[in-house]
Parts: sequence; C-alpha cells; structure tokens
Amino acid sequence: MNGIPMQSSPEDCAGVSAQHLGETDQAEARLLFHARHRDLTVLGRPHTHDLLVDNVIELLLMGSGRPVVIAPESSPTAVTGTIVVGWKETAEAARALGAAMPLLQRARRVILVTVAEESVTAEPLTHLAQLLKWHRVAVETRLLEPKSRKHSTAATLLDAAASLGAGLLVAGGYGRRPLREAVFGGVTQALIEHAQLPVFLLH
Repeated sequence: MNGIPMQSSPEDCAGVSAQHLGETDQAEARLLFHARHRDLTVLGRPHTHDLLVDNVIELLLMGSGRPVVIAPESSPTAVTGTIVVGWKETAEAARALGAAMPLLQRARRVILVTVAEESVTAEPLTHLAQLLKWHRVAVETRLLEPKSRKHSTAATLLDAAASLGAGLLVAGGYGRRPLREAVFGGVTQALIEHAQLPVFLLH
C-alpha cells in the first residue's frame, strides 16, 4: 500500500506501518470505537454516496475525543515543513494545539495566527509563542486582517496558509448545537469543505 508495510503487530517496525481491519454492521459505533483508540483519524471529503454515514467527519470530530485530519484531493509533499496554527482564545484551540505538539516539534517552521476581530489583540500570540519555546517550538506570530468585512475568518486563515506555503493547518473544531442537528457552521464547516491543504482539527 504505497510502499507502507502491512503489519499486525508493532514488532520489527521502526517507521510507519499499516493494518487492514474489516468491520460489518453498526458503522457509527465501530468508527467511533476505532477512532477513540487511535492517535488521530485521517479522512477525505465525501464525493460519492457510499456505505459510510453522511456526517462521518462531524461524527468523529464531535464524538471521538481524538484529532481528525481532513485530507485534500492531492497529497502535500510534507506536513511538517511549514505548519500554520489558527489560534483563538478557546478550549478547542488549546486542545488542538496540545494534540498537534509532536508535529509542531518536527516542523521546520510554525506560524501562530489569529484573525483580527473585535477586541482581539496580538498579546495572546506573543504570550503563547514564549511558552511554546519550552517545548522546543520556535514560533512566528501573525495577527491577520481580513481583506474586507465580507472576507470570512476561514477564508483569511486559508489565504494565509496558502501564502505561507503551509503543509498543514491546525485549528480547534467548533460545534454549535447537538450533533444530529446540522452541527457545524462558520469556520469549522468552511475548513472542512474548502481547505486545499490538510487540516488538523480537534473539538
């Protein structure tokens, strides 16, 4: 499978390996079971109707307690070259940052960004950048101004990631209402639907 060895146990494996699992019935419950037991889950965007539940991304993001990576159509050359972290003073953003730490420590360049909104300043970015040095992460900071009032927070983040040549965008996943009621709106939904690079999300 793309040069990745298939193994059923971790012995004699120093690098990346894969394992094939087959499941029948109770798709949602089995997906959540496996996602909760893994470090992260990588998903593509659905394009055709298949046997997976329609809201599989939202299901795993809200219910697994683990990060979800939304993969784009084309594979990036490396996700640990430049990583952009979208920061907001929320518990979701803090959890995503903590879960992504092993990737941030391997990255050549990490840029911590916040989109300028009402009462938002650069102070949290500066403070967080200083603390990340204790984790051996050298961080640049950017306070992003939207191009216009109609330019959304998600579009501003994605524009910044593209201009910086990022291989990965890290962000908190925000849910507004219970899962079965059209959960995601705003930034999270836009990142899920439109990002052209891998997006690392954690609710």
